[in-house]
Amino acid sequence: QLTWMPSAFTYVAAGPAITSVLPDRGPAAGGTSMSLVGTGFEPGVTVLFDGVPASVVSQASDVLTVTAPAHDAGVISLL
Repeated sequence: QLTWMPSAFTYVAAGPAITSVLPDRGPAAGGTSMSLVGTGFEPGVTVLFDGVPASVVSQASDVLTVTAPAHDAGVISLL
């Protein structure tokens, strides 16, 4: 026997994903113009360099151009 339950499951869109970062390095003083390539970038997106906000200069659904903030030297995570 089958049962029916209305509104029991919701499909949601996948969140944004970064697939490449160009260039992948810059000075600790910041100011590097970077292209973040990926999917799902929506208007008003925020980019954090290890928790430090970057300036979003331009955006499309698959490419963001940002200016890297100043940060201590080392490898960081983007969010």
